[in-house]
Amino acid sequence: MRKIKYRVSAAVFLLLSVTVLLGACRGIKITELNERLIIEAIGVDFDDGEYIVTVQAIDSESPASGGDSEDSQPLTKTLVFTGSSVGEALNGISVHTGKTPLYSQARVLIVGFEAAKNDIGKVLDFFLREYTTRTDILITVSEKSAKEMLGASFDKNSIGATIIENALRSGEYTGRVVSIPLYKFVNLLLDDKSGAFCPVLSIQKEPLADSCRVNCIGTALFTDNKISAVMTPEQTRGLLFLTDKISSADIPVKTDKGLFTLRVVSSSTKIKAPDGSGGAFAIKITAECDITEFESARFSKLTTNAVNEAQLVCRDIILEEARDAISFSYYRNNCDICRLERRRWLSSPTQYRAEFPYDAADKKHFDTTISVEVKIRRTGKETLGEEK
Repeated sequence: MRKIKYRVSAAVFLLLSVTVLLGACRGIKITELNERLIIEAIGVDFDDGEYIVTVQAIDSESPASGGDSEDSQPLTKTLVFTGSSVGEALNGISVHTGKTPLYSQARVLIVGFEAAKNDIGKVLDFFLREYTTRTDILITVSEKSAKEMLGASFDKNSIGATIIENALRSGEYTGRVVSIPLYKFVNLLLDDKSGAFCPVLSIQKEPLADSCRVNCIGTALFTDNKISAVMTPEQTRGLLFLTDKISSADIPVKTDKGLFTLRVVSSSTKIKAPDGSGGAFAIKITAECDITEFESARFSKLTTNAVNEAQLVCRDIILEEARDAISFSYYRNNCDICRLERRRWLSSPTQYRAEFPYDAADKKHFDTTISVEVKIRRTGKETLGEEK
């Protein structure tokens, strides 16, 4: 009897579920792929009181490009829209193309330099509220205009958005580019106890071709939702060490024994808040490197003394870049890249409130001490030679 009741209950539940689902489906509008405009990249500029939005898109109705024939069609097309707001400008996509924009495939969001100098918060509001946009899209600032970057001519049969995305992710190998998704950037921007930053890209014509390449020229620092300064690639590497985001980098090291190339294979940064008021934050960077190249006056084997000297010089280089990065960003431009104020508040909230009242208008600056330790993991395929 219990089995029969159970089966009846299960059947009733299944029938009700199907009814509800079928009823809900009637309110869903299905958009076919050929009615979509697949957005690969979005660029936003601000000029003369209006927003200029450039989108790089794949048209689903266009024939696929193939081969190297001169008649092959471009994989993407670039469209430009204007409006008094970013949302109004993007609304022009449906009006002018008759297609529904698909934002979920967008790889990069590019903000023109002038728009970032004006108020980047106004630029980003649409992308935070529009539910079809991705919050993990990579964000960058263009040295000039976003329109110029997305309109640049890259290699044939290539997608410009992919090339730009690869340039932003190249920091994983070069240690000179900060790759940051939109949601992390916005979190730093909204946090009054942190400093926001993102990469700055430029376009350069290839010397032996008609196409262009993407270069990272530094890192933009933001204060009060506006760009306050731009760090150099060397300072950017120091920033990556300080924020524990370095994964690989080649560092040329010049010593009396010759020129070394040391590749960072791992790095760890620890930041310790001061125990009491008036103390300094202790920042310790530990890096492990491989020797990938050694150029000497005469082709000779490495010695232990030469390796030790390269290790010490590399330590000094990382220390100088880290000091330069925090000096330029934190002490000179009020951009707390290491989130020192938040670390101080989390370590001792009661003491923090006593030292810094809520209504204190002055910027809080903390002293820092930086130490670096470098270890050589491998010296190459050869064994160390005897010191003569």
